[in-house]
Amino acid sequence: MKFVNTFEKNPGIQRTVSIFMDHNATPDQVTDAGAQFIAAVYSGASNTPLNDLRLHHFEKALPKVNFSLASLPPTAAAARQHSLRVFLQVQLWKGTAMDPKKWGWDIKETGLQPVTTLEPPAPKDLLNNISCTWLWQRMKYDILNEQADMASDVTPDDIDTDYDEEPSPSLSDSAALAPGPSDSAAPVPSPSGSAAPAPKRARFN
Repeated sequence: MKFVNTFEKNPGIQRTVSIFMDHNATPDQVTDAGAQFIAAVYSGASNTPLNDLRLHHFEKALPKVNFSLASLPPTAAAARQHSLRVFLQVQLWKGTAMDPKKWGWDIKETGLQPVTTLEPPAPKDLLNNISCTWLWQRMKYDILNEQADMASDVTPDDIDTDYDEEPSPSLSDSAALAPGPSDSAAPVPSPSGSAAPAPKRARFN
């Protein structure tokens, strides 16, 4: 394994990581020891800053058609949290109880969650220049929803009724259109062409 080979090729690393066995070690001591070991694993000098080592491996991987970002060394901030969790695990194996919140963990409602890093994913200036299509679509969606909400708030008083329309029929017009007594008694044509008498109203005794 690569970790075993690292110990064999770098005898001094064994003394460096022995700090993980010391329950009195400080977070900074653990961080420094972890960074030196990770740098050695990625074939760098133990005193090489991890961020510089990560950039070096990234530049080497650029000409490749396919490569995984997971193959790059971690950032210094991510390596710190990882080293703190490793130290806590070693101490738990030794039977030493310690506060997980001080060693790379956070307590949530669902339980312990690892703290991956305390640094942003990229410098703020770079993040401000990144164009996000999803964000633009989300903004359009919010604007349309806001317009729909505004339309739903319209009251009858806000509706403009000042437009031309045909006048409604008056009572006199309605009376003229209603059938009169003479209409009900009008003769009904018979099949022979002669006028047939109008049907008589039924009477109820």
